[in-house]
Amino acid sequence: SRMRKIVNETLSLIEDSGVKSKYVGRIAPSPSGHLHVGHAQTFWIAQKRAKTFDGKLYLRIEDIDVLRCKPHFFEDLIEDLRWFGIDFWDKRDKQNLIAKEKPEMLDRTDFIIQSLRIDHYKTAWNKLYTGGFIYPCKLSRRDVDSALSAPHGDSVHHKLNTVGDSLNPIARDEAVFPPSLRPTYARDVSSKISPADFPSEYHDMTDPFHYADGSNAPKVNWRFRVPDNEMINFSDGLCGDQSFVAGQHFGDFLVWRLDGYPSYELAVVVDDLLMGVTEVVRGEDLLMSTARQLLIQRALYGAEVVSPRYYHLPLLKDEEGRRLAKRTMATSLRRLREEGLTPEDIRQRFFDKQIQHLWI
Repeated sequence: SRMRKIVNETLSLIEDSGVKSKYVGRIAPSPSGHLHVGHAQTFWIAQKRAKTFDGKLYLRIEDIDVLRCKPHFFEDLIEDLRWFGIDFWDKRDKQNLIAKEKPEMLDRTDFIIQSLRIDHYKTAWNKLYTGGFIYPCKLSRRDVDSALSAPHGDSVHHKLNTVGDSLNPIARDEAVFPPSLRPTYARDVSSKISPADFPSEYHDMTDPFHYADGSNAPKVNWRFRVPDNEMINFSDGLCGDQSFVAGQHFGDFLVWRLDGYPSYELAVVVDDLLMGVTEVVRGEDLLMSTARQLLIQRALYGAEVVSPRYYHLPLLKDEEGRRLAKRTMATSLRRLREEGLTPEDIRQRFFDKQIQHLWI
């Protein structure tokens, strides 16, 4: 398939450049606001791990949320990363890759920018479409919430399992997309979903926007149907063994949105594998996303796919115990820098002391 060919060429390219045998990490900020100390902790530890294993660290700009991402935030986050001492693999280090003219691997910029890689995500969508893993869904988030809150509705919430003895457990409630909202043709999870069973306006599509004849198709949400009651297991480098049950901890999830862009889950799976990422370092709020992403990886590349390793870090919280957010400026790197703090001051004052061995 085209997607498998791209992956194989990419891995060959990485091997030719002397990277495959090494650690390949990535940091993936979104230019939707200013970076805060929680981002700094994650990126600093990602850098420490890349250096420990004599590897490379990519910067990937996750800017496909076009309504929230702004150009000035992009410029600011680059400046903040440099100031904080985060070193990533820039264009000078990629000349061997670019000289081989393999755009499947990297964009011709200093950074990997998701909004320039939509064709890769379209290719992945097409494989999920023809492979029988996704279906069109006209329901809005409000529609789903209404169905869940209705009397005698499906089971609404499932509490997540804890994420490890050494960290404060996360116990979040998350609304689970109920199987009763699936279209009739998608309810038998023992068989693939045939595009021929879709409503006629979704037949013979080549990507989320077009029919095979090149004409425009209607925009709609596309959901990945999860294998109900299958346990998804993986071992996290920091949090230990993890288990999530499809259909109980999470339900059918979006892979392409009505606004015309891929979901976070789909985009990061495609990029991590095309970039040859060997380990993903990120916050523990994304532990369950890993289970979803493992399902997408298997659907796209088969059961033999070699997934990245995962390393989920505890979240930093404010004085009231709330997780840090970009909308609160008090702990933004830019604000703290203006107040005269140095990067070392920030690490000592704000980083999680329980994992100090990871960042000193």
